[in-house]
Amino acid sequence: MANTIPSEYTSFKDKLDGKVDSMSSKCQEIKNSLNQISNSETKAISGLNQYYKSDNKANIMACLSDLSTLVNIVSSSLDSPLNQMIIKCNSIVTDVKRLEAINTEIDENEREIATENRKEEPNQSTISSCRSKITSLNTEFKNLCDKVGADITAVKGMDTTIDISSVVGTVVSAGELAPELRSKLQYGQFYRKKFTYKGVTIEYLVYVPDYGQKVDKLPINMYMHGSGTGENSFSRLQGDALGKFITDKQYKPSGIIVLPLAPSGNSYENKAFRDALAQLPFQVARDYNGDEKRVSLSGHSWGAITAYRLVNENPGKFTAIVTASGSVAIDKLDKSAFKDIKILAFHGTNDLREGSNTNYNQAVKTLNSLRANGTYVYWHPYKGANHGGSVISDTFTGKFEIDGQVINPIEYAFQQTRA
Repeated sequence: MANTIPSEYTSFKDKLDGKVDSMSSKCQEIKNSLNQISNSETKAISGLNQYYKSDNKANIMACLSDLSTLVNIVSSSLDSPLNQMIIKCNSIVTDVKRLEAINTEIDENEREIATENRKEEPNQSTISSCRSKITSLNTEFKNLCDKVGADITAVKGMDTTIDISSVVGTVVSAGELAPELRSKLQYGQFYRKKFTYKGVTIEYLVYVPDYGQKVDKLPINMYMHGSGTGENSFSRLQGDALGKFITDKQYKPSGIIVLPLAPSGNSYENKAFRDALAQLPFQVARDYNGDEKRVSLSGHSWGAITAYRLVNENPGKFTAIVTASGSVAIDKLDKSAFKDIKILAFHGTNDLREGSNTNYNQAVKTLNSLRANGTYVYWHPYKGANHGGSVISDTFTGKFEIDGQVINPIEYAFQQTRA
């Protein structure tokens, strides 16, 4: 009996069969084009050095140099990780086809054995030979099947590293691109990254707006999901709440959005994890030349609770918080830490779980106390609403009259500046 090929293997082969060569060809076309750009840039620099006289010469030469840097980085990426992935994918397709061929050969040998056994005088030599072949083919199948599994796992690992954002991020964070060239970079999507602080590693998504203008000194907002949103799943992180609203274009941020992944809600209870969270948006600001004086927080449920805690534990670092369905008892807070911060709080009036930091009545008491102490508080109750649903969608995609403006809460948070 032929062996079973895992459906993941055949699906992988069916999706890529006939496309890998095309991918390789396209990569080569890109490399050829990049080489042409590099050659042209070299000639342009040579000619400009000899004959061009202008007050703008230094800026133009800097842009050409930066273009060369970018070309080299992209070429290196195509030569190394992407090319390795293509080679590995091609190997997987070939190996899965061989697995299918092995099964065909096994079937043929089994049919031959059956045919011999139906004869009055079966040829035992033929039967023995077929059985020997089947044994050999089964061994080959097992070994090859293990190899395909390992190769597919390896390709999945490569998938997170081959990210053009890492190429762009490397150049931008190193300050190698002149503003004239950096302004041409296009973003407008989420990129997956990692950040480590004092032994704690946080995986996160970062979104930088798709601008046709300079992206320097953009404000940053870090949105923290509730206890059930992340659960180690980036697809859920981007497919829920603020990540989903941005992906679906229900909300288009004018600043940088950071979506950290908490392996579970309990991660927020870990002080070391919160310490790393507090540093993350400022590292993103350095990576993308953002504005470290305009860093705000937002969150839903446990993420909203954590926003209060981060302000409480890091006074003076953040400019505003936008919270949905979350608060902290006032006796757990240092009111002075909230003196110079703007709080925009949204809560369903039926969110009344006793003893919970998501309790509506507790949120009212906490906010009233902070307001009485001089903190700016914008408070928006959703009558009859509970913990999630429209409370989340309306808060992060809607517009409200705040400080005389009709504005999205995250956009209002972007405007706030730390002295």
